[in-house]
Amino acid sequence: MDGYPSREEFWQHLQDSCRDCLMWPYREDAGELFAEAFACTLIRKVTRLIRLFGGDEASAERAYHWLSGRYGIG
Repeated sequence: MDGYPSREEFWQHLQDSCRDCLMWPYREDAGELFAEAFACTLIRKVTRLIRLFGGDEASAERAYHWLSGRYGIG
């Protein structure tokens, strides 16, 4: 992976927008959220991705499209 994509504005905003719904450690660490979302997208575990974002389908979809567009996965 290139640099620290979890530090990009997109991931910071995504984490902030659903922070209350996130489980620990994803609530505290955007890098953990990015890594788990990346893994879910890579292996196409959409239900797990939605649960990761506390049931917020819109946030999960934004993460999925960002990851699939940037890395060609999913």
